[in-house]
Amino acid sequence: MTAQILRIVRTSLSTTVVWRLKSTSGATVPTNSSQLSGAAPLFDTRQLALVDVEGNKTFYPYTYVPIGQPTGLDTKCLCSDLPDSVSGGGVVLYAMMPALPAGASTVNVSIPGFSTMKSVKVAS
Repeated sequence: MTAQILRIVRTSLSTTVVWRLKSTSGATVPTNSSQLSGAAPLFDTRQLALVDVEGNKTFYPYTYVPIGQPTGLDTKCLCSDLPDSVSGGGVVLYAMMPALPAGASTVNVSIPGFSTMKSVKVAS
């Protein structure tokens, strides 16, 4: 499998990462979601991280406790659930996180199970 960053867009309120997870062989392959999410049983993309190297700060997707859910039992993420499998065309995923600093023009992107992608451009 491969992960491809499609875009990172910063606004004054948040940063959105849009990325594609796809099979390198073109065949449909299982994602082994617990490996990609960093820890079972999350099965979402909350462990995706943007690293502002200059500011020495790491940003993760927003998480929240759903209404009516006792605090601390089950948090949700403003991010995609991981698919059970992907094909050569891939699946487009997203994550919404706090706003990056205005001066951050590139970031390093860390996704569990993949090498860190360095100096990825940030759009405003």
